Amino acid sequence: MVNSQRIPVVGAGLVAPSERPANAEEYLWSVIERDITELLFTRYTFKMWGLRLRQMDPSVVQRVPIRRYLEGRCFPNDSFQALPKWGYAAMFQNTFDHENIAVRSGTPFPRPMLYDCAFAFLCVPIDEFFDHCFGRLPYRSIRFRHAPVEVATVGVPTATVNCTDTGPISRTTHWHRLGGCKRRTTAVACQPPLTYERGRQRAESDVARPC
Repeated sequence: MVNSQRIPVVGAGLVAPSERPANAEEYLWSVIERDITELLFTRYTFKMWGLRLRQMDPSVVQRVPIRRYLEGRCFPNDSFQALPKWGYAAMFQNTFDHENIAVRSGTPFPRPMLYDCAFAFLCVPIDEFFDHCFGRLPYRSIRFRHAPVEVATVGVPTATVNCTDTGPISRTTHWHRLGGCKRRTTAVACQPPLTYERGRQRAESDVARPC
């Protein structure tokens, strides 16, 4: 966590302005001071992507909004700030049960099928879909490890905590902080990063610390 007293002065004479940053590190140094970059981005980025900031294009971190004020919402400009009343599982089940929707799993999706669709959302390897025209792309992922806990024992005040240290866990999510959970027990999800290899996923550390 960053000391809230420092937030208003981030960037006040402590940055290294750059009109054309060559990489993600130079971009971050141009908008926030270097020790804040180290605290929030350097280790976390390497943990998540397996790359140093200087190896990444500025656009990768430019999608993360930099705010100089306290804001607890991830997307504060969105019109709706809510979760599905009965959860995402019920929402998708109701969607799939609609009479105008057909579900066909395990079905190949050749490119000509796009012409039969007004809109297509594909959750497939994009390099494979385009016949590896730029070669095989590297992929990263995360694994969710859930552990039951008593709500009264959780002292974390936020739903999600990004672990910006050098440990194996990238993020923890405390589900009772979402949607107004009133139960005595909940689940905490620890998320170690994964290197995806064709046909299998490998955790960066198979001995990740327990939740």
